[in-house]
Amino acid sequence: DRSPEAVRYGKKHHSKFRPAYVLGDVESLPLQNAQFDVVVSFETIEHVPDYQRFLAEVKRVLRQDGLFIVSTPNRGIYVEGNPFHTKEFTFAEFEQALAGYFRYVKTLSQDDWIASAVFSPEEMEGADKPIASQLSLFKAVGKSPSETLYMVSLCSEVPVPEAGQEVVLTSLYEVRYYLEEIAQRDADIERFKADLSEQAATLAQRDAALAERDGLLAEKDAAIRELRGAFQDLEQQMEAIQRSLGYRLLERMRRAVNRLAPPGARRRALFVAWRRAFDIVLTEGWGPLLRRALPVWRWAPRIIRRARFTSQAGSLDEQYQLWLRTHALTSAQIRRIREEGARLAYRPQISIIMPVYNTDPAWLREAIESVRGQLYDNWELCIADDASTKPAVRALLREYQGDERIKVTYLGENQGISGASNAALAMARGEFVGFLDHDDELKPDALYHVVRLLNERPDLDFIYSDEDKRSSDGRLVQPFFKPDWSPDLLLSTNYVPHFAVYRKQIVDEVGGLRSECDFSQDHDLVLRVTERTDRIGHVALPLYTWRMVPGSAALEPEAKPKSIEAAKRALADAMQRRGSEAEIVAGPFSNTYRVCYRIRGQPLVSIIIPTRDRVNLLRSCIAKIDKKSRYSNYEILIVDNESRDEKTLDYLKKSRHRCLAYPGRFNFAGMMNFAVRQAAGEHVILLNNDTEVITPEWIEAMLEHSQRPEVAAVGARLLYPDGRVQHEGIIIGLGGGSALNVDHGGYFNLGQMVRNVSAVTGACMMTRRDLYEGLGGFDESLRVAFNDVDYCLRARERGYLIVYTPYAVLYHYESGTRGGLHPQEDELRYRRRWGEPGKYRDPYYNPNLSVRLPFTIKADGEPE
Repeated sequence: DRSPEAVRYGKKHHSKFRPAYVLGDVESLPLQNAQFDVVVSFETIEHVPDYQRFLAEVKRVLRQDGLFIVSTPNRGIYVEGNPFHTKEFTFAEFEQALAGYFRYVKTLSQDDWIASAVFSPEEMEGADKPIASQLSLFKAVGKSPSETLYMVSLCSEVPVPEAGQEVVLTSLYEVRYYLEEIAQRDADIERFKADLSEQAATLAQRDAALAERDGLLAEKDAAIRELRGAFQDLEQQMEAIQRSLGYRLLERMRRAVNRLAPPGARRRALFVAWRRAFDIVLTEGWGPLLRRALPVWRWAPRIIRRARFTSQAGSLDEQYQLWLRTHALTSAQIRRIREEGARLAYRPQISIIMPVYNTDPAWLREAIESVRGQLYDNWELCIADDASTKPAVRALLREYQGDERIKVTYLGENQGISGASNAALAMARGEFVGFLDHDDELKPDALYHVVRLLNERPDLDFIYSDEDKRSSDGRLVQPFFKPDWSPDLLLSTNYVPHFAVYRKQIVDEVGGLRSECDFSQDHDLVLRVTERTDRIGHVALPLYTWRMVPGSAALEPEAKPKSIEAAKRALADAMQRRGSEAEIVAGPFSNTYRVCYRIRGQPLVSIIIPTRDRVNLLRSCIAKIDKKSRYSNYEILIVDNESRDEKTLDYLKKSRHRCLAYPGRFNFAGMMNFAVRQAAGEHVILLNNDTEVITPEWIEAMLEHSQRPEVAAVGARLLYPDGRVQHEGIIIGLGGGSALNVDHGGYFNLGQMVRNVSAVTGACMMTRRDLYEGLGGFDESLRVAFNDVDYCLRARERGYLIVYTPYAVLYHYESGTRGGLHPQEDELRYRRRWGEPGKYRDPYYNPNLSVRLPFTIKADGEPE
């Protein structure tokens, strides 16, 4: 009511059923949008100066399927007039006014005899009819709808319920009847009270069980405090040991050993073997050492297996179970996260977008509860039901409509996942939106970690996380610990679908989701968003869980064949928007792709091969290039570093390719720089002489990326002669050393997709000649090793990408010319520039993965 006096009177005299009284004007209701299921207004509209604003406000506060009940006097019958009425309606005027705001309007007739009766228009037509039930004491003479004193209308956006007739009588007989009804209801209330008592007893039992559990938790907390005290004692003892003279001497010796034989370097293995031999001599004598050293066939295979980083950690899922135990949230951590989340300086609202269609109610409930259980509390859940045909879905959604943070809209017809997602987006009011499938789950701390990253980098427009899957037996399996932002990997597969959080403004700017890309609509959205922003963040924790159900992409990637064509369409559209001519073809696995860029023209490619004797390697290398290469516009420059072998000199003299003499000490970086200055090609390939081409398209596979202005270097897939992988990119800090070639070991098929890496090996690297010269080429102070890694890292510092392609494949007889060991001075110089192992975090290698055993999950206690 707009009258404070009326509000006070109502609160004083009509508070039995605890109604909420609000002071306000019906032309501007102080209420939220879509707040009510039913709005009732009896004989009010005729008093409102602007009845149209009144009707608009009523529609605003009603839910989509809400009901508006309104009555007013009939101006055709109510002839006396009323000075307090601002607008009176006839039957036709009333229906016309309401139809302007509601799709469905049904007007009933009301009149007064010895009681008040409400009728539908159909019931009022015809002769005398008995009113209501056999308890009625009168009959009414039928009148047409326009002849009754009052009109009552039911208005809604959905078909209104069929309304029969209702009569309120005042006879003694009726009073007796209603007293009997009241007595029956009192009996029902007593029965309900008994039920409540029983439930109260059950709750009391549960409270007792919870109290017992709290006691156990208190005991565990006490045990934890005791352990912490013990740990503090141990830390004090450790500090005392570290301050001792003996420890300081040992630490100096350790640093000296690390300088002479750095971790990860091959000489480290020699040092370990020498130390083991020395221990045997000291403890057992020379004889046992010789007996163990002579049978080479026994100990050599073990060394080889260790050199190949064979993991003893079990399967990926087994490793993940250990990781989950280590990272499980404790009650103390949950309290800390809640407190920190409440204290964050920047607390944006995140709207979770959930399209729903015929979901299993149990899974849908778990998905919704995973949002309601978030430790960060500033969220809303926007659900669009895509015309589900299962009644249980709508019934479950209605259960949650009492939670003001949950908004639900019901679509009249099925619009597909993009249409439903866009309908949910239309309800979103958050600054950011995150996408959750209707049968998946968020970890309790998911939104907290997203917002914490936003507090560190508030300019971010797009954030994604790692993910895992829930198997049919309820276990969390198949964790995908992802790299940081890798635009080329995104073109190979949608590696960032979950959990994806976007700034809503940018989603609105790109037009939301596109129905023509349904089944790969998330891939299409991230392609369009990341064309507008490079402010992208990655939370390196599995915040999202896919559910592995029959027919889902989580369990069977091939279960949705439409997703493949939709993804190709999304990628093709992206190439067109970016002005790149490219063909989209299927990748080696389901839901993987290859973007084949059209090579512009026929640029000359200079292939630079350093050599020193070993003519058998050089001859085979060049023969395979000439025989297998499909791309013909290339030149080969052979850089000879003082070969003395007569067969080599004879081969070089007769070769049809250019031979450049590089005298002096072997310096791979210097030889490359010298040859690039002599090269005529627009692009250069730095190629070891101990390689052999396998795939005929090897030049085109690298050239299609080298021609891209944002790419500085392209690396190939290199295999050992026995078929094992030798190089699929370089990971910084792998093996505890400075940098190491990597075999992905099948980890999510990353080794067989075009992707970005921190560095690629100079054993086979393509780069543009002008860019190579602009970056100063290879650093010649890194004479033998790390010059390729250093070049790539310098290029990345300037914003360029390094690309690895699995479609250029070669054999590599590693270090066939110069030998195997990295010079110590090269490694030390590299470390002075880029830091000791662990100082430089490789953005393309997830911090939850081990640097000791590639692409296994880091064990508890393993150093960063």
